[in-house]
Amino acid sequence: SQACLSALEGLRLGLPRPPEGAPLALGGGPPGDPYLLANLLAELCLTEVGWAVENIGPNTPWPSLGKAVRARKPRLIWISCSYLPDPEAFLAGYATLHAEAVRAGAALAVGGRALTEDVRSHMGYSHHGDRLANLVEFARGLRTSQP
Repeated sequence: SQACLSALEGLRLGLPRPPEGAPLALGGGPPGDPYLLANLLAELCLTEVGWAVENIGPNTPWPSLGKAVRARKPRLIWISCSYLPDPEAFLAGYATLHAEAVRAGAALAVGGRALTEDVRSHMGYSHHGDRLANLVEFARGLRTSQP
């Protein structure tokens, strides 16, 4: 993981800055999910397609994610779920973030191997993807439809 993290950090340094007025994407991982790489990959992919990106990081408390949404007003929120120690607690916390996204008028994209069909059936979201390519396609569509 450390070798991959170092390589991705190097790639991040080579990406151009987002254009002036680029829409903001904000995201991270839920409480209990310690995985760094998926969020960093999401950050790099979204940056590459012209988004201003704030990666909050893994294992982030729901109230902190909600506070970031209220303060930063992103157009896109992503949540990467590689591991869910307690799916019931995840769903309860996620519902608060979903409500924040709706209030903010932000699209909410979710993904990750921990989001089984059973878990997703209890969630509201704008987009679910099994691969980063799905997130990129969704984000490109949002940029195209930007007012």
